[in-house]
Amino acid sequence: MDGKFDSYDAEQRAMINWLTGRSPDARHAIAEDLNFDFAEDVFEWILTQPGCDLATAASYFWRAGPLECLEHPDTFEEDNLTIKRLVDRVNAGFYSRSEIYYGGQELWEGEEVCSWTVEEAEELREFARTHKASDLPWTLPEALVPPFGHRPVRISDEEDPSKSEELRRLFAGLGTGSGLIQQA
Repeated sequence: MDGKFDSYDAEQRAMINWLTGRSPDARHAIAEDLNFDFAEDVFEWILTQPGCDLATAASYFWRAGPLECLEHPDTFEEDNLTIKRLVDRVNAGFYSRSEIYYGGQELWEGEEVCSWTVEEAEELREFARTHKASDLPWTLPEALVPPFGHRPVRISDEEDPSKSEELRRLFAGLGTGSGLIQQA
C-alpha cells in the first residue's frame, strides 16, 4: 500500500454529502460500485438510511462473503459485527422497501438468479444446522435470499457512475474506478 488511502475520512464525508437527499435507487447504484476497503462509513450510512432498499442490504451482505465470515470468526470479527448489525435490521423489518430487483451478485447470461448466491445460501443454512445456531454471531435471514424486488434501479445521468464526472471523482477518492476519470 502506497499510503494513498491511509486517511480517507474526507473522501467518505464527500460521498455521504453527495448521497444526502438522494433516492434509495441512487444510493443502491452507488453502493454497488463502492470499494469495501475504503468506504466502510459510506456503506454504514447507506445501510442505515430510512427507505434503504432490501436489494442494497442484500448486495452488501453477499459481497461481504458471509460464509467465510462465519467459518473464520476470529479473522473476520469486525466483518461479523457489521453483518450482525445488518442482519438485526433485516430481522427487525427495517428494510421494508423491496422494489429494486435483486437476483444475486453475479448473474450469468441467461440467469435470473445467481446460482452461486443460491448455493452459498444453502451452505449458510447447512452451517447453522451443523453448528449450534445460538452460538453463531448471526444466521441467514431468508429475506436476503434472491430473487426479490420487481424492477431495475432508476437513476438519472448525474447519479450514474458511468456518466457523471463528479461521481467518478468521488469514487476515485475512495479507491474505486480511478481509471475512469478522463483528462480534459
